[in-house]
Amino acid sequence: MGKKIYAVLNGKKTGLFDTWAECQKQVIGFSKAKYKSFPNTKEGIKKAKDYLKPEDKTDLKGDKTTIADTVHKRSIELSKEDKHIVVYVDGSYGKIKNDEGNEIKVVTGGAIFVKNGEIIDRLYAISEDQDMAQMQNVAGEILSSVRAIDHIIKNKIKYEKMTIIYDYQGIEKWATGEWKRKKIYTEKYHNYVNNMMKKIKIDFIHCPGHKGNIYNEEADRLAGYAKDCYKENSKVDMEYFLENISVV
Repeated sequence: MGKKIYAVLNGKKTGLFDTWAECQKQVIGFSKAKYKSFPNTKEGIKKAKDYLKPEDKTDLKGDKTTIADTVHKRSIELSKEDKHIVVYVDGSYGKIKNDEGNEIKVVTGGAIFVKNGEIIDRLYAISEDQDMAQMQNVAGEILSSVRAIDHIIKNKIKYEKMTIIYDYQGIEKWATGEWKRKKIYTEKYHNYVNNMMKKIKIDFIHCPGHKGNIYNEEADRLAGYAKDCYKENSKVDMEYFLENISVV
């Protein structure tokens, strides 16, 4: 019989587990536990990950405002799980004057960290890389996602799982490989996220932007605010992005 993996939807801890013994620890004695086994193959792992997000898929129906509200409620629930952090990310783009007085393009990102239904941290970043600026807001959302993961890992914050909530679909689809990566930044992003998934479980949820989700709106506001902080020591050069935290 081939090896299996176990997906725990409702339990003491949720996620994928490599052995039945690990799965049992999460479901025995837990009221209304839900779990399922899958073949430990590429297709089986994909199905297991899909199984873990049925509420997200069934709940996210209706107009965008309703979806945004549903995501808000779901994110609060997730943020209350043990050792689970929720991060809302967003990006922005604009033209500003640099220290020499020349007009340049910049991309900015904002990340909002939510735990137990409360904002516990904020992070923003700026890049003046002109090639990256061609991707406009999307580049900022990539930047904020990477910096959020980097913040958790490098500061050794003791979370076992993080859920990134985004409004641009590529944040998830480039990370999972569902979309082809045609630019160096999307390829580096894909490689980085997949490497970090060896250290922390990372899930993704889509939230329509500008539809009243207060955490999404705050991430958007923070990304815009970052442009005002350009002259402060908040810039992230691409040497850092491409070499220090990327994996070839």
